[in-house]
Amino acid sequence: MGTTVVQLTPQKLEEAKKYYAPYITPRKIPYASFFAKKDHLTITAYNSGKIMFQGDNEDQEAALWQIKESNKPKKAGSLPENFAQKSIIGSDEVGNGSYFGPLVVCAAYASKNQLPTLKKLGVKDSKMLNDKQILDLAPKIKELVFYQELVVMPQKYNQIQPDYNAVHMKVALHNQCLHLLLEKISPQQPEAILIDQFVQESTYRKYLKKKKFSHSEPLFYY
Repeated sequence: MGTTVVQLTPQKLEEAKKYYAPYITPRKIPYASFFAKKDHLTITAYNSGKIMFQGDNEDQEAALWQIKESNKPKKAGSLPENFAQKSIIGSDEVGNGSYFGPLVVCAAYASKNQLPTLKKLGVKDSKMLNDKQILDLAPKIKELVFYQELVVMPQKYNQIQPDYNAVHMKVALHNQCLHLLLEKISPQQPEAILIDQFVQESTYRKYLKKKKFSHSEPLFYY
């Protein structure tokens, strides 16, 4: 069984929801727009615009929605060779924060010495794991690595919102999360920091200039 993930525009996401309407199955999945079962295939669409196809011939189904290569949003750049074998801090965010639930940012540090253990546990791209596997792995990962989590509940989010737009808010939280984690792991130093890209690098760095703390380690967006 394979897995393919495609990023859709809001308009395309609505088109997909209408297209799969006959196959939609009620299921509570955090931040999901809809979940559908079609033949031997499952389709999970998220409010972020990502749509995940899992099952037989999932790549063929995904191809119906894939943007031509020339029109795809460009990543900030490719990662250096052997990046996956280095000691890295990674950070990501989930949620909106304004109404339905919190905005959560988390950063974690995995040293190169911990990578074999993490791999043995079965840690991999979350898109390749089901909910049960993620829930089983989470406490084991938390015991093994240093991490920092910041949670902004809707009430607090809306208090801050007049001074921070959504992107500025995320940049501030990522930056603070990274700063606190770097303090935790000191005197250890990561070889690089990887941020799951939610905005163009130039925009991130523009807001970063306004922050009290900024990190000097090599910074990558992907």
